[in-house]
Amino acid sequence: MSHKTAAESTSPSSSGKKNNKSKSTRPLSASQISKNKNHFETWTERQNSSLVSFDSLPQDLRTSVDDVFEVRGRIPSSWLKKGSKAYKLLRSVAKPGLIDFLRDAKESEETLFTCDGEDDDGLKEFPILFSQITKVFDAWVSFTKMKNSAQTYSEADFATACDSFRISAMTLSRPRAQSSISLSHPLDLRGLHPNGVRILSVKTAKPDMVIFIPRLLIADLSDPKGSAFQVLRKHPKVKLAGRPEKGSSFSFQATVRDKLPEKPGFEIASSCWEDKKPVQTSVQSAFNQNRMATIAAVRHLESLGINAPIYGLVWANGTVQAHVDWWEHTASKKGKRSVLVYTAKFPNRKTQDAQKWKLHKPADILHVNFLVSNIDHWTCNGFKDAVVNGIEGLRTSVVENKGQYTRWKRTGTIEVDDRNKASSIMGVGIPLFPQDTNIDRKPRVKR
Repeated sequence: MSHKTAAESTSPSSSGKKNNKSKSTRPLSASQISKNKNHFETWTERQNSSLVSFDSLPQDLRTSVDDVFEVRGRIPSSWLKKGSKAYKLLRSVAKPGLIDFLRDAKESEETLFTCDGEDDDGLKEFPILFSQITKVFDAWVSFTKMKNSAQTYSEADFATACDSFRISAMTLSRPRAQSSISLSHPLDLRGLHPNGVRILSVKTAKPDMVIFIPRLLIADLSDPKGSAFQVLRKHPKVKLAGRPEKGSSFSFQATVRDKLPEKPGFEIASSCWEDKKPVQTSVQSAFNQNRMATIAAVRHLESLGINAPIYGLVWANGTVQAHVDWWEHTASKKGKRSVLVYTAKFPNRKTQDAQKWKLHKPADILHVNFLVSNIDHWTCNGFKDAVVNGIEGLRTSVVENKGQYTRWKRTGTIEVDDRNKASSIMGVGIPLFPQDTNIDRKPRVKR
């Protein structure tokens, strides 16, 4: 005679109740959180993250950020000067409408072009720049057709048109489409209501594009046996911060992605992009979802002592908006520091509202193209230098100065007991609300 276990003898009705309960406790996705204002506020508040004005940028980051957004003088004026060698060459090779496209852009945003006398004959940069601008022009033609058509186009159609120029603008960095990344662990769980557990338990997000430093450029940080990665992952203090079987060891913390690369080592992102989906009811939800990704990327940088911003681009309804995210430390009791994360939208210089570049406008689409090109260049130069300095500083701090390492990834489970006291089941090495990493890395301190 067979005997059923309690689970096997459960009635259909009770089984249904159990499934409903399971659904009610299932973690929300990043997409679900981004579309609900209250959920998103809960998530960002527990990340110590705030949306602030662009002029809140720390002075030590301001110069490099201004350089990334600087697009003046990118096209030689001689290209549109009748009688010049560059103009004659342009007329002989340009597609119909391209010269008018450039004239329209100059009339709207003259600063995209060099001042008369600043450039030579405009021929030196012609081959590469002409190829790039031709791709921008082709995308602009597509956007114009979509805007003027009675046919309904999806955001996927807009994304395809965007890819025709934004991918070609990145010649140095490593763009990854639909790359799943880890989200960051909440910085403060004090007083957490049980309803917040589902929100804060989310572990991953999938931006439409993430820009990485090519591994080859920072291989010296990971591959040699005496490299920062190899030394840190074996250091006793760092090993205490996580466990490989839990996906929380230093090898996992070294990459912003949610899975280990084929060859473990540092994988550092400089920019995250979000394309608004048809299911997203507003541009705000796309911005929120992208912000979750950039906040995670910022927390990754902070954990490694890297003093650099993260750039976010939101592509929606034929427009583009940009934001910058960064971290700071704030003084707290007993000399300890808490991590703060800030997001600032890039403003329109006249209205100070968030700048929206409209891709059906020649000047705007050229502006966005040069912005993407600047992010690409910065990723493999200024950003790469900051990454090297930060990680080497972390190694020195831990190995020579008895500094601590605190991991950043959202792992384990979050629970609330009967007294509404939250606890984080993450293993050894990360406190309930991480404060000071004790890393001597000249942090920015906001008092």
